[in-house]
Amino acid sequence: MIVPLSAYADFDGTGASGAFVPTLIFKDQSGHVIGQSQATTTVAAGASASMSWFPGVKAAAAAAVAATGLPWAQTNQGGAAQTINSGAGSVYFSVQDGVSGGKFETSDATIFDNASTTAFTGSAVYGIRVKAAGTYMVQGTFQWASQGTTGRGISAYYSQSNGSGPSIFQLGRTDSLTGDNWSHAAAAPGLPHLSFYEFFSVSSGQVNGVNALWASVQSGGASTVSAAMMIFQISTYVATKL
Repeated sequence: MIVPLSAYADFDGTGASGAFVPTLIFKDQSGHVIGQSQATTTVAAGASASMSWFPGVKAAAAAAVAATGLPWAQTNQGGAAQTINSGAGSVYFSVQDGVSGGKFETSDATIFDNASTTAFTGSAVYGIRVKAAGTYMVQGTFQWASQGTTGRGISAYYSQSNGSGPSIFQLGRTDSLTGDNWSHAAAAPGLPHLSFYEFFSVSSGQVNGVNALWASVQSGGASTVSAAMMIFQISTYVATKL
């Protein structure tokens, strides 16, 4: 019995009519195929290749798929802004993708989409809908889009249509606040901004809640504000309060 120890071949593809896969074929003395070794790559028509084989060789394992990070979604006003009038209460930022400059993006449409709810105001408010159970982090950013007068103050936060109350996890939050606040007493505040982040969980019975940002004037009259929101799914585990 003859046992091959190695094999090598050059493949000339100058006459090939299409792409091909180099393959070494082993036959016995009667011409029967007893084995073959195939390359893992395709060679373009007109190109050449070389191929080697020896006992124990096998195709390389496929490379691991690179991690893509946490699933996320974000909305922003695309450079637009909203006027928050004094005495108007909580004014929601309705952001519908492609409407009035609004933008929505997500890395996973099975978890997030751009949907609306009437739970906040009685009219449709568009935001980020969460379609899967898990634990999430939401971050909101608000910025005065134009210079304010002295003494202006803004309270701002987010709401979820399937939510049952604020989380205990937000950094710096106290029971006396209805939202995070910013204010500036100077005549030229330099376009101050406010940011918050919050963790929340969604059970299987709470999916499809829509998250949207809101702001209200606390002092100083109307302000023009731009806002953006981003939500990350940090785990499929549904965290609960201890």
